[in-house]
Amino acid sequence: QPAHGQALLQAERLAWELAATPAGVQARSLDKVAVGLMDSAQKRVIKAARGLLRQDALARHQLRIDVKRLRYLADLWTGLWPGKRLRRYLHTLEKLQVVLGALNDAAATGRMLREFGAGKALLAAWQTHEQNLLKQRLPLATLHLAELGHCAVPWHSSR
Repeated sequence: QPAHGQALLQAERLAWELAATPAGVQARSLDKVAVGLMDSAQKRVIKAARGLLRQDALARHQLRIDVKRLRYLADLWTGLWPGKRLRRYLHTLEKLQVVLGALNDAAATGRMLREFGAGKALLAAWQTHEQNLLKQRLPLATLHLAELGHCAVPWHSSR
């Protein structure tokens, strides 16, 4: 996605620019950019997570992508916010990403079965499996989202 690529390019460009900047200014400038990127990424996750229990597979897939981007950005900036808070935050993102990934895999499998013209019995069995998976995993996803909301945001907590 262009926005994710732009964020990484911006971080790389900033790193090159900061190489010629005095050390005290480097830490503040890099921190400021990182905080802005993390705030934006977290807001996208929060927005995408609204109404999760009523979302269709496409909306859940977008949430999964947003969670993955947030996790990768947090990984990118681990040197700025080392410690328990960031580890807990990353672990929570990982758990959420795994649950959303399982739901996405099930939805993708159902689409492929339909596209390949699977028989009615197989489609019915898969739909039943997918519905059971949704009943089982969606509450877990909401639990992980709530846990994420209770995590101390590492990039604001260290101040």
